[in-house]
Amino acid sequence: MYQQVLDASHHGHPTVVERVHTGRPVRPRVVINPNFLQFAHEHRSTGGIGRFLNVSRGVVRSALLRQGLVEPQAAPFADPPSKSTEVPEAPLGLEDDILDPDYAVPQVMPADIADAAPPLPPSTGDLSTIVDWELDSVLLRFRTHFRRAGISMLDGMLRQLGHRVQRDHIRESLCHIDPVHRVFQHIQIR
Repeated sequence: MYQQVLDASHHGHPTVVERVHTGRPVRPRVVINPNFLQFAHEHRSTGGIGRFLNVSRGVVRSALLRQGLVEPQAAPFADPPSKSTEVPEAPLGLEDDILDPDYAVPQVMPADIADAAPPLPPSTGDLSTIVDWELDSVLLRFRTHFRRAGISMLDGMLRQLGHRVQRDHIRESLCHIDPVHRVFQHIQIR
């Protein structure tokens, strides 16, 4: 085992995805390294992991289920739709409720975020004059409430506060506040 790992390290990259032939006339089974899968699942979405590894979301989802990292979910269309317009209450401890479509999205920003960047009058022309450290501070607070929000979501939240910021500026700020997460997005296995 040690010799295999040593040999793989001298070839430039570890084997994360392996295609195992089953001996049957079907496609080979895709096996993802369990340690990598656990690490990746903590930092990325299923689709993001799939793009990173050049496999489908379904393959990643199946591997997550096999490893016991996620629980199987109920079929989304098994029950007839409810005629009730009442929005269910969010369970306690839900950290990223903006990405959960079953719960109402808050209409107002949390107080600590709104206080960090006082709203500017809405504008369709000029970009905001927010300085780098203020943008870093606001985005850091967004990330504490909405951990998996991407560039578009963060841009929308900034616009809600009255700040028009170029997406490249948001990306740079994210690299300042969360470099590990941003680097992981740009790595590709060949």
